[in-house]
Amino acid sequence: MNKSLALLGHALRMLILDVSSLLRVLAPALALLAVGIIGLIWAAPTFPYLSTGLAQAPAPNAGGMLAGVVFAVITALGFVLLAILWHRHVLIDAQNAPPGRPSARIVLSYLMRTILIGAIQLAVTVPLLILLFLAAPRMNVVAGEAPTVVIFGAVGILAGLLFIWIVLRLGLMLPAAALGRPIGPLESWRHTAPAGTALIWLALLLLTANAVLSTLSALTGAPGSGIRMAVEAVVYILEALVFVSVLTTLYGHYVERREIG
Repeated sequence: MNKSLALLGHALRMLILDVSSLLRVLAPALALLAVGIIGLIWAAPTFPYLSTGLAQAPAPNAGGMLAGVVFAVITALGFVLLAILWHRHVLIDAQNAPPGRPSARIVLSYLMRTILIGAIQLAVTVPLLILLFLAAPRMNVVAGEAPTVVIFGAVGILAGLLFIWIVLRLGLMLPAAALGRPIGPLESWRHTAPAGTALIWLALLLLTANAVLSTLSALTGAPGSGIRMAVEAVVYILEALVFVSVLTTLYGHYVERREIG
């Protein structure tokens, strides 16, 4: 637990001790995110099921849906660029070799490894969820009853914990890709092997923080409302920043053997 707190503390200190540098380095990504998020909020009325549910929603507007997809892609690229810029800012010695702008090859490499990690997450967790749903009738699970809520709540927590833990174990591929020094999932797994238990605690801390922030953002308005979407967007950016900083810390500590405070 102490190790996980030290890793998380180091990641947070990198973000908050020099906010001006943070904003300067991430300005291109934040601008891209602003365009994408504002566009998604503008396009939200074309997706009425966000607030009414699928059953009551009228047919969406095709043009609005296309705009929503475009802005969603812009937002996704903004998150990818945010991660790459922060990895490079922290891990590249600016005095000897300024980070410079990431090439298209680096962006594509980062994106492909992100997709690979997501695919591995699904390959591990989806079968477990399928087994649970198949076993539910044999366990006399009834929707709405307290035992059912507890069972599915516990499974949801475990699945979320597993999702985050997998990223922490395999995620060293991402800073490596941002630096132009790609490594594979097995190498990332090997580098993080000494921190197996610490990363479980770290995953639990991140899961708890995400749950708290998501709960608070849900109190800011009705689903699909502009205010709530804006607040949720800010929360997603903060969560992404923390997670990216954690992966940066893990790479610096376990691959480059840097000390953490």
